[in-house]
Amino acid sequence: MKILKEYFLIAISFMFFNLIGHAASFHLDAIGRHHTQLMVNKFNLWAMMAVFVLVVLLRLHMRECPVMDPFITLALTLGMAAVTISIIVFLVWCHREAFREAGRKITEKALASMPSMHHIHHERHYQDHHDSENSV
Repeated sequence: MKILKEYFLIAISFMFFNLIGHAASFHLDAIGRHHTQLMVNKFNLWAMMAVFVLVVLLRLHMRECPVMDPFITLALTLGMAAVTISIIVFLVWCHREAFREAGRKITEKALASMPSMHHIHHERHYQDHHDSENSV
């Protein structure tokens, strides 16, 4: 596959991820989770752009492009990997409260879907009591 065709396939894939990010952002805005929406917008712009450039540089290095020295493509790829990691760490740190909020929501939903221990204990006690009455 030619490098230009591969570049366009990578670009189309990242456009799809961008669309998903916009959909998530609109949904978060509609349900009133504005801080999380801001976080998704920042990740959608900065992190995805950095990952896109990293993937393109990585593929360029893996193809061993005859026009570029492999040392240069390796240096560019490693430099962009450092930039990408820095951007993601910075965004996570800046929006740590949104991650906490998301973690709380996930925990609340998980706990709400589980039966309470009191309810299970009460049913077990009732079942044991009911079984002992029937055996007599």
